[in-house]
Amino acid sequence: MIRLLRLSLLVLIAALIAALIAVPDPARAHIDSGTHSDLKAAFLLSFAKFTEWQSLAPGTPLVMCVAGDQRVANALAEAVREQRVRDRSLQVQEVGSDGFLEACNLLFISTSLIQNAGPLLASLKRLPILTVSDSQGFARSSGIIELYVEAGRMRFAVNPEAGSRAGLGLSSRLLNLARIVGD
Repeated sequence: MIRLLRLSLLVLIAALIAALIAVPDPARAHIDSGTHSDLKAAFLLSFAKFTEWQSLAPGTPLVMCVAGDQRVANALAEAVREQRVRDRSLQVQEVGSDGFLEACNLLFISTSLIQNAGPLLASLKRLPILTVSDSQGFARSSGIIELYVEAGRMRFAVNPEAGSRAGLGLSSRLLNLARIVGD
């Protein structure tokens, strides 16, 4: 009887462990577990949660802009629905590379627009805008956060110097999870 109980308990423990392993951890999001757009939107929302905009008045909405990728804009709009970041409501706007970007607090620029965005990004460097892109080398050249895929997982690199120049406070929790790069 005791032997049967031990065997049942071992089977139950093994089933629980298997179930826990099957549940994806958002911090270790695997590319196959969702679309790229949904993952990018989740990362953008997390970046907003771990960034402090010192120049933004309390209670002011946080404007999250997406340039060049309507799927990411749609996924982000869905992700931020009824969410708040430090008592701030969240707004999502789709913008073109020639749009009024100074109204953005967070700006995601898709790889498709990056080649033509050099002068624009140079003009945004000292503005309090958290710039994010999935373009290779973005964090080393002019941006603050770069999304990339490594070993089938979405990861990110952060340029803390660029964040500091923009007057943004990047949480140590965010920096601890990132690959740190410089200009």
